[in-house]
Amino acid sequence: MGASARRLGVQKSGGAGRLDWILEGSPAQVPERYALLSPSSHVHRDCPATLLMQGTVDIIVPRAAAEALRDRMREVGAPMALLMLPRVDHAFDLVATRWSPSARKSIWHAERFLAHLARAPA
Repeated sequence: MGASARRLGVQKSGGAGRLDWILEGSPAQVPERYALLSPSSHVHRDCPATLLMQGTVDIIVPRAAAEALRDRMREVGAPMALLMLPRVDHAFDLVATRWSPSARKSIWHAERFLAHLARAPA
């Protein structure tokens, strides 16, 4: 979680951005558990084509996390695309999806991404 997540009141014993209360320890105490939860730990060349969508002002997942996953996928040659949605927070698509510009944009790009995959040779 990003540093601004504290305003949501979701912090637990380890503070915003930590899962101590679920994983029974901090990243320093149980790094292997945190690594298992990290998408970057599971990236390999044969990953399926992946579309990442990230709000630039997401207070739950910092944009740096999506950029790091993008970089890791590029590093191994896994097919991917990253859509950065400007001025968009976390779960932007949950409310008013029929008229929300960011929700409509994400739906449009998801449809194009899936259509591209449908046309791609196996």
